[in-house]
Amino acid sequence: MQNIPDSIGEVIEQFCDLIHLTQPEDRAKNICREVKSGAARFLAPALGFQPPHSRKRMRKVDQKAAMAFLSTKSVQLLPKMLGLMDAYFEERHIKLSIRNTYGGRLRKVHDFAAEQPWYPGYRKSIRFQDECAPPLPGLGDMTHTIVMPGKCNRKWRYRLTSDEIITQLQAELEDFRAFCCASHYLSRAIKICSESTANKHIETAELFLGWWIHYYQPEITPNDLSLQLLIPVITVDELEDLSPKVQKQKWREAKATVKAWVHNYFEFMGDHVGAYSPNTRLGRLHSLQRIAHWLYRHEVESLSEYNQIPIFQAIADLRREWKDKATEWKRQNKSVADRSKKWPDTPPNTTALAVLRQGLLTNLCLRCRPRSACGTLHKNLSQAKFYATFLMWAELAFEPPRRQQEFRTRRIALACPITRPREVPPDGFYHPLPPAEVRELDAEGKPKDNYLYKTYFHHGKEYPKGIWIRQITTYKTNRTYGQQDIILPNRMMPDGKPIYDYLESYLYGTWYCGGTHEAASLYDWWDPELKGRRGRWLTGGVMEFQPALQHVSHPKVGDWPWMPCFPTPNTGRAYTPSKMSSSLARAAHQWTGKRIAPHMMRNIWATWAFQVGLGDKAVHSLAYAMGTSYDILKRTYEKSTPEDKRRPIEEAVDEDLLEYLAQIEEHTTDKTGVELRKVLHLLPRLSKEELQTVQKVVLGG
Repeated sequence: MQNIPDSIGEVIEQFCDLIHLTQPEDRAKNICREVKSGAARFLAPALGFQPPHSRKRMRKVDQKAAMAFLSTKSVQLLPKMLGLMDAYFEERHIKLSIRNTYGGRLRKVHDFAAEQPWYPGYRKSIRFQDECAPPLPGLGDMTHTIVMPGKCNRKWRYRLTSDEIITQLQAELEDFRAFCCASHYLSRAIKICSESTANKHIETAELFLGWWIHYYQPEITPNDLSLQLLIPVITVDELEDLSPKVQKQKWREAKATVKAWVHNYFEFMGDHVGAYSPNTRLGRLHSLQRIAHWLYRHEVESLSEYNQIPIFQAIADLRREWKDKATEWKRQNKSVADRSKKWPDTPPNTTALAVLRQGLLTNLCLRCRPRSACGTLHKNLSQAKFYATFLMWAELAFEPPRRQQEFRTRRIALACPITRPREVPPDGFYHPLPPAEVRELDAEGKPKDNYLYKTYFHHGKEYPKGIWIRQITTYKTNRTYGQQDIILPNRMMPDGKPIYDYLESYLYGTWYCGGTHEAASLYDWWDPELKGRRGRWLTGGVMEFQPALQHVSHPKVGDWPWMPCFPTPNTGRAYTPSKMSSSLARAAHQWTGKRIAPHMMRNIWATWAFQVGLGDKAVHSLAYAMGTSYDILKRTYEKSTPEDKRRPIEEAVDEDLLEYLAQIEEHTTDKTGVELRKVLHLLPRLSKEELQTVQKVVLGG
């Protein structure tokens, strides 16, 4: 067995030994002479050799010195050998004939070395192959996959700019925000909403007023802008001295004014923005109703009194009209967006969820390998991005998906208690939940932040290896479901590694054993299995994103800083809704050619529940896990195709027909004909693979 060479000089000697074993003696001597001459004259100088005597023609003593020099050069330089030699040829203007002769011989030496297991980064070794990620399929940029062509071609910008929101209007908007979501607000008869919903109402108000000043009444100035432009306010004092007839006329005019501008605005949305969805219009009307609630807050003492005000009857009429249209769209499975661009291609008799797990998730998992498809080690930041993308998608595909709000707002603590908790093993790794004193609290003193933490004791049960838990205290439906502590199951991923390995590699970094001598160092951190092993940090984990650290302290519990669990690579802050959607959709598009955003996964799971025939109890459980209700799950998220909905009855009819054929068989002598009809009846339901199996059986293959 060949010895493992330490130097390039030893590699050349091994190559020459092989040549003498495989070639005739005279030819072998000539090849080895040219190899050693080329190595001394060109390779050694390319690697830094300075001959002891300055002569145009290299003598034996110089060649001997050059070979001795090559015996000091590590085999780790082999991957750079050809590049350095070609650069030397160019620098010295070596003739092409000489390059071909001696350069060709040295390339044979390199090719011989590249086939050996000891070659640095040996590309044919099992380890090297297992470290390479799959190549991208080349499905093009996501921007070329247009989901809503009409909307995309009309880039109208009509929202108010910051310069157009003067002090008076800004004060109105801030008071409106407080009315919607502040813990305490006088004269509020409606239910409080979340801060994100309040921000949506503010955004809609700015869209309304931007359209008003830019298109509807361009003659008005920013000084004239007010929320009262949208909803006329008619107080009890104004109506007091008016006759009932005049009061009725005044309300009729106000209602007509509101309906007229809303009608014009919706026409604008269709003609100029390309927005036709009735659900979008319902959302805008909901915000308009909230604005009306704020404007009439001093005229009511209870929620029911709003219904007595004619303006609210006008808004209710509009909402009823568009709700009927939304129901019609739902019934007909209509959508403004091209659903085929957002839904994975699904073969017959399978589900979109299964397709994503087998395709997208497998590729995202393999993308986390340390090397690219061409064999180079990933850059530190790129590796961290691959981990983050895979973890988010894995949670969406293997756990009933909650809204992306929970991802975006999830935090992780950056401190630990000084005293080790009793339940944590001596060698156990602990990532705690911060004490209540340093949590973000609501008006009732309860936490209103979402955290990821690791513990060994949960709800009276011990977990010797520890578990990661998502504690969710702020969510769209948290008033319905309350705080939830959801264990993240340590499921096996497509490559056979548990999800906790990926999570902890993402959070704390990954040490890669191996690498060149120049970059390698000895491991001296927390993992006892890696102590003293030579390698390098493949990634520093989430810290590669330079996350924005939030410093929180309390006299009783000390400092407990935190950061976003999934910070954006560019800013280190938490994702915005649009940034997270586009980031995850881009990753999906790279492998599937579809713009599958996080919210679409809620549709995919709800549809899966219908396709696999989950019972009502299981569907109720799925709705709870997704943070929604059974009715909304069935009404809003389930997107089964007409074929999916027809399949159960068609299968039932098929079974009934087979029973009918069996009954005929009992009363006929033509048994062969009946059996043939049964076979012909079943053939259309078979897959391509099943048909091939039938063919082999029939033909005796």
